Amino acid sequence: MAVIDRIEALHNTDALVGIDFVYVFPDQTTLAVFFHPAKTKNAQQILGVVQPGQILIFSPSGGERLPVVPLDPASPPTWMTIDNRRVLRVNTAEPGDFSRYRFRLSHPKIDPYFEEVGFSFKANCPSLLDCAPPPHECPDDRWVDFPVNYLARDFWSFRQALLDFASERYPDWQDRLEADLGVMLAELMSAMGDEFAYIQDRIAREANFETASQRRSLRRHARLVDYPIHDGLGATTWLDFTVTANGTVHAGTPVW
Repeated sequence: MAVIDRIEALHNTDALVGIDFVYVFPDQTTLAVFFHPAKTKNAQQILGVVQPGQILIFSPSGGERLPVVPLDPASPPTWMTIDNRRVLRVNTAEPGDFSRYRFRLSHPKIDPYFEEVGFSFKANCPSLLDCAPPPHECPDDRWVDFPVNYLARDFWSFRQALLDFASERYPDWQDRLEADLGVMLAELMSAMGDEFAYIQDRIAREANFETASQRRSLRRHARLVDYPIHDGLGATTWLDFTVTANGTVHAGTPVW
């Protein structure tokens, strides 16, 4: 049986009860044991008087200094009401340490699956721990460390922009001979930039009816609205000649 189904079964019966959770008061010696609510009865009506010998508070790991926390003999377990729920109040002789503890209640009216539950004596200790994720912070935009000439669109403007950048970033590089490796690489990238800029301009120009210069561009635009355009042919017409028996019409004869 799944845990959800087992809890639902406890809610629909008055024969058994199960431990829900343990609340630790700030003094760390007073515990409030909450139970799953039954169908019509509360936990006190089902369990009755709980004896100290039926309660065991222990640390599965052995604890840091206190493996088993003894109960306070002067304060036997009693019933109290919190938020309209009958809970079992248990007082310990001393607080437990920082290890995890288990609270076990051995009783014939306790569902064996819910007869013990884990808790911490330090649950109410002041803490700076926040389980909520921190708010998302967008990092500051990184500023360009060198002014970019966005008007550079041809080989010579790209070359000048790269050499100006090199002079700013690498001041010790003073050689500007065409045979220099650095100049060669700058000119190679400038040539590529010139070619890319030309392609971008062509694509941008052919994307509009007003600036397109290629017939195929206009055909593709028209195709977007399901309007096919024929490839086109030279102008043709029918000519009617009246000739004599031996008359001949030679190629290239002008007509109108």
